[in-house]
Amino acid sequence: AGSGPYVMTNWTPKSEIVFEVNKNYWRGKPYFDKVIIKHVSDPTSQLQMIQRGDADMIRSLDVDLVEQAQADSSLQVIIGTSLDQNYLAMTSNPDVSKPLSNPLVRQAIAYAIDYDGIITAILRGFGTRAPSIIPVGLPGVDATQVIKRDVAKAKELLKQAGYENGFEENLHYGSNPTRETIAAKLKADLAEAGITLNLTPMEQSVYLSEMRAQKLPMAFGGWTPDYLDVTMWTHFFSFPDTSIAMRMWYDSPKTQEIATEIEKEMDETKRIELTKQWQTQVMEDMPFLMLYQLQTITVLNKDIKGYAFHPVYFFNLSELSK
Repeated sequence: AGSGPYVMTNWTPKSEIVFEVNKNYWRGKPYFDKVIIKHVSDPTSQLQMIQRGDADMIRSLDVDLVEQAQADSSLQVIIGTSLDQNYLAMTSNPDVSKPLSNPLVRQAIAYAIDYDGIITAILRGFGTRAPSIIPVGLPGVDATQVIKRDVAKAKELLKQAGYENGFEENLHYGSNPTRETIAAKLKADLAEAGITLNLTPMEQSVYLSEMRAQKLPMAFGGWTPDYLDVTMWTHFFSFPDTSIAMRMWYDSPKTQEIATEIEKEMDETKRIELTKQWQTQVMEDMPFLMLYQLQTITVLNKDIKGYAFHPVYFFNLSELSK
């Protein structure tokens, strides 16, 4: 808004954002007087623009174009594991979805998904997974504890829940090319367990409004942290009056108790143990599950200097030069 190295001077939705240097910035003037962020929805057009010299950076390149970019000597390609994640959230409210309000059904869905197929075939390997909603890279998160696909177990859990013949449900998500492909895979994966998914793509703004209104039974969404601490997840995915937990009607006293302890605990060893307990509880309740954690593929012209990847804010504009 004006306290950083740049001030936003223009924003045209779905077109461009213009930043101009803040002459009063306390650390002094950055290298660039003006920075323009252009909205270009087509990934191929993005790459062509940087190859022609019409752009200096692609912040997140489409995975299908990575080899092409790496083969271009005029470009530099930097890959970093971000803390951005894409998740599946399922309501705990029987008035929104009776089947999904049953934890056994939510566990069945977790076991029915082919996570490795999503990461290998669709993301071309540029992704990873964590056992719960907290991403790899945070203390107390062990990637080896992830759920593996087990369709037989998914069917058995559905039988225990009283849905031996399956059920039908709607999956809502903000539409983009990657999510469309993954949603189709989720539909196929769950069909093998006997669950029929109706895919409901939406404009991102509409999707967020409906989710925030607590209307969605099943949501395929994303989460980007604001700060680098486990409370960015244990708080917002725990308390029924806050954020994602509220939107999906998740209300677990045990999860809230552990989350509160994490917020108060100063000893790092104890905090890690509490984080493990929180993950175990959430995996038992299964209101949310992580589908994949993104690897960010940044492409820059060779003459751009000073870029350093950061897992939360990605990079600092004021450190770039040319």
